[in-house]
Amino acid sequence: MDQRKYILGSVIFLLVGLYFAGIAGIQFMDEKVEENMDIVFTNIAYSALFFCITVYMLHLKDEKLKRTDEK
Repeated sequence: MDQRKYILGSVIFLLVGLYFAGIAGIQFMDEKVEENMDIVFTNIAYSALFFCITVYMLHLKDEKLKRTDEK
């Protein structure tokens, strides 16, 4: 049961990260990219944050699995 929580959480964070990456890509292709560059970089930063949380949650799942195997 605990393993599914980590996988579900990581999928949710992955989707949110992809959402912010998509917004950044759309804004980057806009004609006024020079004016919106700070917004593009902010969305890239949010995207990277959520991707890091995704990887960390998968790491936590593996560590939890290791601990239960040792017991």
